[in-house]
Amino acid sequence: GVYRLLDGVCTAFLEGQSIEAIRFTTEGHLWVASLSAPEGLWLFNAATEQFVSPSFTFNACTPARVCALEEDGSGNLWLGTWDRGIYRLDPFTRSIRCIVPYQAGLTRIHSLLQESPRSLLAGSDDGLFQVNPFTGESTLYTNDRNAPRSLSNKFVYPLLKDRENGLWIGTYYGGLNYVAPGSGLFLSVSLSDLTGAGEDFAVSCFCEDPDGSIWMGSDNGGLFRYHPATGQAERWAPSPAWKERFAALNIHALYREGDWLWLGNYPSNTLRVDLRSGRVKDFPPNSVYSFHKASDGSFWAGNTSDI
Repeated sequence: GVYRLLDGVCTAFLEGQSIEAIRFTTEGHLWVASLSAPEGLWLFNAATEQFVSPSFTFNACTPARVCALEEDGSGNLWLGTWDRGIYRLDPFTRSIRCIVPYQAGLTRIHSLLQESPRSLLAGSDDGLFQVNPFTGESTLYTNDRNAPRSLSNKFVYPLLKDRENGLWIGTYYGGLNYVAPGSGLFLSVSLSDLTGAGEDFAVSCFCEDPDGSIWMGSDNGGLFRYHPATGQAERWAPSPAWKERFAALNIHALYREGDWLWLGNYPSNTLRVDLRSGRVKDFPPNSVYSFHKASDGSFWAGNTSDI
């Protein structure tokens, strides 16, 4: 559903519905993309405090599942669909037209961003799709294992343009990418490339070692150690006897303390590795997702399930 917090009061709307996107326009209208809306969108009526289904005119296109919303400088609302491409809604005439037909690069659109009047970006399961809405000229940016400065992963979710015109790109398995203004380069480090693995690893947490190396925990790959000075990484275990078990860990928290490295992993107990001896000890609680050492020397662990 949709929830509004106003003057300390929380009000629920469209309860039970699966909401894909919310967008306030410069005219003050609230649009909501929902799987339950008859034509993909709800519009909030401030006078009646209800969401209504407007009557749209579809020009050479049909109602579709809307997953992303973006407003351009002219007040038009752009709709990223699940499998129909990119639509444009004129909020004044309520007419909808398909501007970018479904094609490679637009499989399951998760986000839209107007980078400039002649550049509309779409994040999808195919990569980062850039299109000129006036000419239709487009470019698809995706992951290229042979190009270190390419997008780190093809599954693109959130897009953000900061105040310095830098572009931030969130990916499903490739972490966060940043494109400096005018550079056209993605700065990223792929664990798969660094370790020569044939699979993608999801990085869930990291911490810095006193020697400058970076410990990385993965949902699906265990523990890694990255050395920025040499650009090398290793899939790490305290000894060969622990190699198989450590590779199967689902790690969500790391903390370096003296000679110890603490590992919070799901769904098992917390592990503490003595980096000098290689000895491993486990402690409750299980499913730890965060560590913190307080100024009084106490050590805190936050978990997601019962001990």
